[in-house]
This record gives sequence, C-alpha cells and structure tokens, in this order.
Amino acid sequence: MNSQISTRYYLLLSGALLWILLIVAAPLVTLENPAAGKYFYLFFSGICHQEAGRCFQYQGLPLAVCARCLGLYLGFIAGLVGSALLAGFRKTLLAHPRLLIVFFLPMTVDLLLPNNHWSRLLTGMIASFPVAFFVHLAVEQIQLKSLRRTTS
Repeated sequence: MNSQISTRYYLLLSGALLWILLIVAAPLVTLENPAAGKYFYLFFSGICHQEAGRCFQYQGLPLAVCARCLGLYLGFIAGLVGSALLAGFRKTLLAHPRLLIVFFLPMTVDLLLPNNHWSRLLTGMIASFPVAFFVHLAVEQIQLKSLRRTTS
C-alpha cells in the first residue's frame, strides 16, 4: 500500500468522526429540542436496538446507540488511525486476514459472561479495530484505480 495518505482516507476518517458526533448529539439535541432529537434516535434505530439500559447516558438520556455499537464505531476510528501509523501491524494483518477472528473472540466471551457498559465498549473496540485496516486498504485501492483511469 502506498505510504502516502490519500484525500479519500481523510474523508473516511472525517465521516467516521461525524458518525460519532451524531451518536453523541442525540441526547444533546433532545435536551434542547425533543422533536428534533427524535430524528437522531430514529436514524440509528435501524442499526442498533437502543435499549436504554445498555446505552451510556448523558443527563438521563441515552446515546443514540448501545455501548457495544459505540465501541464498534470508536474502535473503527482507532483502527483507521492505526492503519496509517502501524505499518508493521498492517502488513501482518493483511498477510494473515484470519487474525480478525482473534479480535472478535473477546466480544464473544463478553456475550457469554456477565458484562457491563465498559466491557461492551471495550470488546466492541477490540473487534472493529482491525476491520478498519481492510477498509483503509479498500479506500486506497479505489484511489489507485481511479488514478489509473484518469492517466490512461
């Protein structure tokens, strides 16, 4: 993979950060305007069960997704940053994609044992961290493919 970071990578990272902002904005917007806040929760309802007892809360209102989903998204962002900084780990992971299974194991154990918000957040982060390396690679390959088309 090219060591130079593309604009598409930064767009992907910005989109992931915006996603987190929308999740956190749900209770903030709801506090100011309950009618508008409803749309934030509605937007995320198709991808998360949103059980209030499994969500981190802000001033008594749940975030737009549960702790595990939040962990998956935060881990993805950490993985995107890691994919740009950890070249050795990136090469190992891309050479042995089955290593992904190792990162998902803590989440399966967390499903079987007593857990809490923090364990769900952490196991979600661990699971999604390496996935971002593959997404980053895909984005870079899209960049290279489009460059080849414009230079041909």
